[in-house]
Amino acid sequence: MTIFINNLAPLLYDKRVQLHVLYTRPYIKGIWLAFIKSKYKRILLAHHQVDEQEGLALEYLIEVLTAFISVWLSQPNPEPLAAFQNRMRCLTGKPINQWL
Repeated sequence: MTIFINNLAPLLYDKRVQLHVLYTRPYIKGIWLAFIKSKYKRILLAHHQVDEQEGLALEYLIEVLTAFISVWLSQPNPEPLAAFQNRMRCLTGKPINQWL
């Protein structure tokens, strides 16, 4: 999450206009989200050894992260990057198994 908040979010924000199109067009959105989810999963699996129990947490994390990004980038005027980063820190400050 730290890498996403500090490194990936600024890159996404820089490409916000293009990504807004991908996240808001119904004929592209599903394909785009499937691509992004598989890409995030490959990146995370390349850097971490994941057992069966962690695999479910990884899938859940990717779904939640993708939902955060989708909502953020679907807004015509999204909140500033710093506010988004703070919101992500607040929402993900607890370990994923304590999000219930």
